[in-house]
Amino acid sequence: MQVSRKIQLAILATALSFGGVAGAHEFPARQSSDIQAYGNDPVAWSLDIVGATGRMTLTLEGETASYTIPMFAPNQYRDDLKMVYRVPNDRHVLTVFIKGQACRDTASGKAHEVTVIVSQDGKGYFGCGDVHNR
Repeated sequence: MQVSRKIQLAILATALSFGGVAGAHEFPARQSSDIQAYGNDPVAWSLDIVGATGRMTLTLEGETASYTIPMFAPNQYRDDLKMVYRVPNDRHVLTVFIKGQACRDTASGKAHEVTVIVSQDGKGYFGCGDVHNR
């Protein structure tokens, strides 16, 4: 299913405008943290970020793609409540929004500590994640 350009822009604008959790003063992850994220909207996907090595692996619709995170480049943005990565590889452009906002998996009902939106080549995927080795 193709998503119109107007809807894609609305998804990205919404992701960037998310506020933080009341009383939150610090984002739950560092650049060197590992993050595991999963989602099922609109299809099942998973994302693993290994902060120490600067690697991301996205599995989406049976295809796995690997990305290298630029360590100190304009492709990464971090403030108190969100991290944004924009990372290309030889076949795709990946944008990852990680928000310091609790999230509940719609399929399992399990609670997670961050909300994650993944955009690959302009298609948006929504889900939740957990931060490891802060």
